[in-house]
Amino acid sequence: MELITDPPGDTTADPRWQPVKVVAHLATPVINLDTHPMHLDGPVSWGAYIAYTAEYGHCALPPMSPTQVVDFTLPLATWQMHGAWGWACSRAVYDPVGYTTLAARRRPAVDEMARYTSDKKHHLAAGPMKARDTPLAATLIDTVTWFALADPEPLASLLDRVHTIGRHGRHGHGRVHAWEVLPHDDRDAWRDRVLPHPDGVPQPIRAPYHHPTRKVPAR
Repeated sequence: MELITDPPGDTTADPRWQPVKVVAHLATPVINLDTHPMHLDGPVSWGAYIAYTAEYGHCALPPMSPTQVVDFTLPLATWQMHGAWGWACSRAVYDPVGYTTLAARRRPAVDEMARYTSDKKHHLAAGPMKARDTPLAATLIDTVTWFALADPEPLASLLDRVHTIGRHGRHGHGRVHAWEVLPHDDRDAWRDRVLPHPDGVPQPIRAPYHHPTRKVPAR
């Protein structure tokens, strides 16, 4: 697993990239799926991060800053449009079975509060800053599907390292019990995604999707 140092070109026409259909079979509801496109390069990049740190250690990565974050090499084709680039993979496609609400524990902002007092103790048993359960909307689904231009075997290897999708995975939400990477016959199916457009609004176009450098005019 390596890091990208220079922006790659458009490789979507390269025949070494095969059209694939990726399916995640889920065991628990997913948080944040209904408010985020969740392009496939999100979970693939997480798998690449796990593989990279397992080999080199966490300290090997350059520190993240508001203006800089690393890109891992992924077994996916790349596109280039309007001065931006990204991975040739679609947004999540799914049929909701239903919707529910899950609770997540909100940790008090102890570190932040410590800046404004010299007291050695924080009294968090009562009041607005105490720990509490926050209700979060979740989607009930059996499977999530993506389409991509990829190298199937290394893609499957990275996805096998990813055990959850969506938010709060460490609490058991969005648990994936199986991944499938299947042959597909449409080389353009990956285009069902957010893409740069001069008349669009700022949106992230590749992982990590929370980082400000990933936002460009898109639609």
